[in-house]
Amino acid sequence: RVMDERARAERRPNDELVAVLRANADTRFVPPGPKPHARMLADVVAHGLDIARPLGIGVTVPTAHAEVVLSVLTYRWMQRFYGGVITDGLSFAVTDGWRWGDGAEVTGSSGALITVLGRRSGAMDELSGAGVPLLRERLTGTAG
Repeated sequence: RVMDERARAERRPNDELVAVLRANADTRFVPPGPKPHARMLADVVAHGLDIARPLGIGVTVPTAHAEVVLSVLTYRWMQRFYGGVITDGLSFAVTDGWRWGDGAEVTGSSGALITVLGRRSGAMDELSGAGVPLLRERLTGTAG
């Protein structure tokens, strides 16, 4: 959503966008801010889930990778970068081990938590726990 808003605000002509992409095709991108390699992994995993989930392709994120990605997505700097902190007063738990935070619990698979903590509401119905209504409200603006 954030990138969509930024792209729409710039409103560059297609020819210019193609030229920029071509000019940067051989550039190695390292995201700004803390933990760039962990953020790169988070980007790959989150976008992989973005593709797989709507197609009904089940993806199991390896535990070690999921823990890195979830740590990145719960990092306050990252949350502020993407529009605001959504984790205050909540705790998160993957059904097979990883835990983070204090407060009303939100539990789910690593894939579902990565999807939702990545600001995508498509996996909200796969989460359980007392913290789900608050997280849903923060993410979608609706308490239902």
